[in-house]
Amino acid sequence: MKILNKGQGVLWDGKLCAYEASLGPDLVQVYVKEEKKYQSVPVGELAIVSSTEGRSEKAVSDISEISEKEWRKAKFRFEMIKKFLEGERTTENLSKLSKRLRLSSSRVYTLIRSFDESMGPRCYLREKSGRPVGCRQLDPRVEEIIEAAIKSEWNGPGSRVAKVWKAVKSVCEVAGYSVPAFLTVKSRLHDRGQFQLDKLRIGLKAANDLHQARPGKNEANAPLHRWQIDHTVIDCIIVDEITRKPLCRPWVTLIIDVYTRVVIGYYLSIHAPNTYSVAIALTHAVLPKNKWLAVLDDQDLSHPYYGRPIELHMDNAKEFKSKPFRRAAADNQIKLVWRPKGKPWWGGHIERLNGTLAMGYVHYLPGTTLSNVEARGDYDSEKEACLTFSEFKLWFARAIQIYHHEKHRALGVSPHQKWMEAFTKSGVLTHPALLDDPMKFLLDFMPEESRCISRSGIIFKKFNYWSPALAPYVKSGSCKVKYNPLSLKQIWVWVPGGRYIEVPYSDLSLPDITLEELNIAKKQVSEEANKHPGHESKIYSRLVINQINKNRQLVERAKLATKKARKTSENLRQGEFFHEILPVDVPENACMTSEDYTDLDSSPKPSLYDIDLS
Repeated sequence: MKILNKGQGVLWDGKLCAYEASLGPDLVQVYVKEEKKYQSVPVGELAIVSSTEGRSEKAVSDISEISEKEWRKAKFRFEMIKKFLEGERTTENLSKLSKRLRLSSSRVYTLIRSFDESMGPRCYLREKSGRPVGCRQLDPRVEEIIEAAIKSEWNGPGSRVAKVWKAVKSVCEVAGYSVPAFLTVKSRLHDRGQFQLDKLRIGLKAANDLHQARPGKNEANAPLHRWQIDHTVIDCIIVDEITRKPLCRPWVTLIIDVYTRVVIGYYLSIHAPNTYSVAIALTHAVLPKNKWLAVLDDQDLSHPYYGRPIELHMDNAKEFKSKPFRRAAADNQIKLVWRPKGKPWWGGHIERLNGTLAMGYVHYLPGTTLSNVEARGDYDSEKEACLTFSEFKLWFARAIQIYHHEKHRALGVSPHQKWMEAFTKSGVLTHPALLDDPMKFLLDFMPEESRCISRSGIIFKKFNYWSPALAPYVKSGSCKVKYNPLSLKQIWVWVPGGRYIEVPYSDLSLPDITLEELNIAKKQVSEEANKHPGHESKIYSRLVINQINKNRQLVERAKLATKKARKTSENLRQGEFFHEILPVDVPENACMTSEDYTDLDSSPKPSLYDIDLS
């Protein structure tokens, strides 16, 4: 009776594994070699890996060509060695086996290494005579020339066998080697396979379109089962809120529920996508939208879609691959699925949505850039632009609502109707579960760095932050610090006990700033320090804030003359969206409890900061 043996090679989910143990009637444990971890999997999902895999296969003769004598000999050897391997592998038993087979011990060892139960006695049949299949007779130096010619000449739509052969012929004649035949070079090309040749000739995407099988569909079986997230730049130029001068094309991070095709959440910005964009878009998606709709101030708008997904599908952008993002998803029970490289159809739903919004809505706006230069023609996008960012946000919300209530070709109904049907059971409407702690969910996905808590608080970006709630955790080692790059007036510190503490500036007179402003000011302060060594400020943060204030005044005096300055000013206003997506107002220190203050000593009199304002 054949059974799975410990250490036997198996394939599971396309990964090479080793069988370890049986855990139940339908469950086994395997060791996934690539991931270096054990995994419990259904036995029906395993495929056996032949013990000859990875070795060159012997050129065994056809059984019909083997004499009866040779077959009996191979069968006898197979049975004897199998019996030896199933018993105790002692020196005494090996000696007995050698006598039975009438072979030396070294020859018996060779037969043991060649034993393959899946092949049976065939593994001991004599090999075919003659040259092995696939053996090449060309001079290895000529083979290398052919390979080099394929790499250099088989490239692009103009790739031809004759072109490759002429390159080989030219090099061989110069080197004094025999020129291989045209059919030989053609054979080497065919050995690569048509997919590999087309990949070099027309590119990976086009080759995949021609050759790769796509038997399944990336579909979900329920709402909130599978989401797709992606970034795209909008084909429309917006203008500045104050000067009405052209500003930039905004970015949007979109999240779609695959089952209903509902745009369950999104985030519009004028800065390139980053970790903050993903955090805000995800939080916008999982929470009810009441407060956000109130800020938009349009009574006709509704967006009743929310909930936590089971899976989140995305491309391979760095903000989706970071360790903090993966940890935050795991902490919130969200499975991350990355799109295989070179297979854009895996994100087809979100890509088609981007096209629908562009072609059906955005391209009719004043200031649209259309899809390309040819489509734009003589249209002056910057001259025609007239929507500010706040106006565009309202327009975009209305466009999304129109999309939700239009019939979807693949669904047969509108996305809104599909959502409502999914949450209506026996004529009774239900709702997705609510998050226990929305603020924690948001902060889990926000940008983070590690810092230590000292007696004076936390030094972050060269600014000092302090809260009385930090006192019990002074000198407790490194801690996780979350921050909002559009508003640095406070940070959030993850402390033992599984909660965040909101920590403001220790000097509450400092103004709120963005990370972009801070980086610009720090660079200017450093340059000034290099010009005047020895004139360092006692309080570095004050010097940086003074520089930021001077920059803001310069921007105002210049009436936001440059696009970069106007974008910096607009970023200051966009920090408010952080609070707009939360369903209720979060008071300061909402992540703390009164227990944080029980052991604090408030008897010392407060003292003024020693601040150098020069």
